[in-house]
Amino acid sequence: MKYIDGDLIRFCRAGKFDVMVHGCNCWCQMGGGIAKQVRTECPEAYMKDRLTIPGDKSKMGNITYAQIEPK
Repeated sequence: MKYIDGDLIRFCRAGKFDVMVHGCNCWCQMGGGIAKQVRTECPEAYMKDRLTIPGDKSKMGNITYAQIEPK
């Protein structure tokens, strides 16, 4: 594993890696921490998450994904 210091979202948008994974809860809020930054800077991911039912416990252990093009 390689550790890199820096801005995860900026690296992702610059195409520095192929996949970014962010673990979160099932409430579709993305209101704090890095989730808030993902919501703001990668709205495609937030919109995909909002297509699911907030609080639906059957989402636990599953994924929601969005393809985001580098800028």
